[in-house]
Amino acid sequence: MKPHDDQPHAGSDDAASMAELLPCSLAQKRFWFLEQYSPANPSLNIATRWRMDGAVTDAAVEYAYRALIERHEILRTVFIERDGEPFQRVLDTVSSKISIVDLTRLQGAQRLEEAEKISAIDAQQSIDITRDIPVRMTMLRLDERCVMILLSMHHIASDGWSMGTLAHEFGTLVSSFMTGRDSVLEPLEMQFADFALWQADMLTSGAFDKDTAYWSSTLKALPYFEVPGDRPRPATLGSDCDFRIRVLDQPTGEQFDASVVRFGQTQFNIASAALALSLKALTGQNDVVIGTQVAGRDDVLLEPLVGLFINTVILRFDLAAVGNARELVEKCGATIGDALARRQYPFEQLVQVLNPPRDMSRTPLYSVNFTLIRPVIRSERFDGVDLVSLPSQPTGAQYDLLFFMVKRAEGWRLACESSRALYDAATVDRILVLWECALKALISGTDAKIDLGVLPGSHLTAAQAVPEAPQSSLSAAWPTTPQPASPIAVIPTQAALADLSSRIAQIWRDVLKVDEIDGATHFFEAGGHSLLALRMIARVNDLTGTRLPVATLFQSPTLAGFTASIANKTASAMAKQVTHIQAQGTKPPVIALNDGAVYHAIGRLLPDRPFIDLHMAGEGGALQTTKRTFDQFAADAVRLIKAAQPEGPYTLMGHCVFGSLAYEAAQQLRRQGDEVSLVVMLDTIAPGYVEDMPLHHKLTRRLILLKYAGRHFFELVGKVRNKEMSLAGMLFQYGFLRRSGLMRVLGRLQPEDQREYAAEDFAQVVFSNHLLDARRAHRCRPYAGDVVQFRANTAREGRLFDRGFGWARHIAGRYDVITVPSDHFNMMKEPAATVVAAHIVDRLDQVQKTAAQKQTMA
Repeated sequence: MKPHDDQPHAGSDDAASMAELLPCSLAQKRFWFLEQYSPANPSLNIATRWRMDGAVTDAAVEYAYRALIERHEILRTVFIERDGEPFQRVLDTVSSKISIVDLTRLQGAQRLEEAEKISAIDAQQSIDITRDIPVRMTMLRLDERCVMILLSMHHIASDGWSMGTLAHEFGTLVSSFMTGRDSVLEPLEMQFADFALWQADMLTSGAFDKDTAYWSSTLKALPYFEVPGDRPRPATLGSDCDFRIRVLDQPTGEQFDASVVRFGQTQFNIASAALALSLKALTGQNDVVIGTQVAGRDDVLLEPLVGLFINTVILRFDLAAVGNARELVEKCGATIGDALARRQYPFEQLVQVLNPPRDMSRTPLYSVNFTLIRPVIRSERFDGVDLVSLPSQPTGAQYDLLFFMVKRAEGWRLACESSRALYDAATVDRILVLWECALKALISGTDAKIDLGVLPGSHLTAAQAVPEAPQSSLSAAWPTTPQPASPIAVIPTQAALADLSSRIAQIWRDVLKVDEIDGATHFFEAGGHSLLALRMIARVNDLTGTRLPVATLFQSPTLAGFTASIANKTASAMAKQVTHIQAQGTKPPVIALNDGAVYHAIGRLLPDRPFIDLHMAGEGGALQTTKRTFDQFAADAVRLIKAAQPEGPYTLMGHCVFGSLAYEAAQQLRRQGDEVSLVVMLDTIAPGYVEDMPLHHKLTRRLILLKYAGRHFFELVGKVRNKEMSLAGMLFQYGFLRRSGLMRVLGRLQPEDQREYAAEDFAQVVFSNHLLDARRAHRCRPYAGDVVQFRANTAREGRLFDRGFGWARHIAGRYDVITVPSDHFNMMKEPAATVVAAHIVDRLDQVQKTAAQKQTMA
């Protein structure tokens, strides 16, 4: 195997100024600490592998690997210590290459055996994150049309979701190279370092205070739950592990799948209840503590990123009085639901708050972990190549016992990765038998009382008394006949509407922090916004087993309407992009781009006039194609406009960069012969206004803005905390800040540093850099129609800051500039919303009156 001798080196730590360093997230700091405590520990790796079938060349694989490193900053990041604190340093370029091993000279069986050996060795090779980038790739060539790809990453820079993302993008890039086409990967709107910046600021803002109180109360006097081992616990546990598997038979697997309907609970909740019950039997303890991981990607803008987003949640089950199977599952489900409702609270912060005794032979707070795995790497077919997911090689033990449940082709697997320092493999096998026994007992009955006896003795070797027969360790009183199905099905029927409404109402109470919820409750009027909408939709998806588009909520924002929409789901691709915020009215609608939650207040203030929002970045939207011109983005907007309103007259509206998009869409509509009554802009700078300034003017303008650095920072933190701005909004602004180079000017990245955010420099929350880049290259053509511009009264005005944002020279029609009492971000809320809506109504009434007069004269 060729060594990785071309890995980049960070060079001297002293050479890196603080301006080049970015803070680490809390989870990264924990892995940094583990790395320092146990250098070269392979258990800190994530290793995955997949097979690629097709005429895959070495050059294609090398190209795809380099493209991934260029695309994701975290893949070309090294970690540097300053005064005991780790920081991230993103390298501009790296020279890392893949290792290529040719196994084609070996015979078939020997070839596969050697591939398995190399895979196991590669997974155990550590990564020096202080000198090397945190990713390593090896290609094993099995024959001319088959290769195996081994991808290893340090956990400080990745998680399971990230490995799935990398697999998909790698296949896409290999295919594009082989077919000679440009890559179709969408550009990234932010990078992981932006998330770390956001988290650092949120921790100092008080945003997590309520969750701190919840977890402090819930985990008060938390015992350290552990399953006694076959050997005394060593001072340092080590990473040597065993991996044991037990496959459920097909009838049991099918019964487990069906139990989701019967209990009205998720598979995770049912499996967790069974595991907790088996652990109670093993230890005799009623207070059972299990850790689990959540994706940590509640905002859709985080989904395509690579990085360490996962967070650990502690599940504390009280099994003193478990009752019958249904009561146990529902009780455990409630515990899980309460914990997951606070899943964003950083585990590392929780450890600091609870401050448990430190013991390096134990993980903080918990020793048993459980994950129900939904494969993040799926077999995919690309043009010219197939990517097939392969089981991962273990990298080493992180916990005493790490339980998995995963569905493979042969059925559901119960699996456990155990610390070899504590447990024999035979003991772990018997634990899996007991877990299977408990699971069968739960899913075969719901109302009979649980009578699972505690196994004799306090030492785990007593588990050897558990017989191999799956049912014999359980009370014979447990029924084997399935109970009638719960009315909550995967897609609820009309008969289940009342029960479904009750369950969703509870989710709304949790998400909105509002006690009084009924059928007439309007999600946004009750304090909801786009980020909370995404959280709520995710929980409803877990409840119903469906995948609802967030547009469902915008179209039916009351509890009654939303519930009915789920029960009669008929969502289409267009419904994901066209939202009727206000559907009532006989007058021509106002069409806005591009965030229904933002425009909601204005839409409700327009009497007898529908208000439509177009989600340009939605599924099937403009962002699915890269390297687009601004005209092309506008053409996409026109397509959606026509779908929402086939004929004019049109009134188009946009905030910030979307105001420019509305202007260009109006141009195209008019060229097609359509009537455009009005274009409404909110704090929108004309393309070219800043770009065409002489360099010294641009620098002067920037210095003026920097003079007021930091004024808006804590206001933004407050908006996120008060549910007035989404996490996406704040993250996107950090991405803009870093890419603009201002951090190098400011010199340091501490949360207390002052930072400048000029209102007109903010990018629209939910759109991408490609639209912004396209606008910078775009230049306006003269427009003969009417335009009204609303500007925030906090926007600067004077030399280099035109009151009309540079539009007057482009507009041949009437151009009004109206100042509203607001900053850039609250122009669509009160009191500014009333001013904006009143002017829109007045202007459109004037347009209608003029049109009527012309018709009369004709």
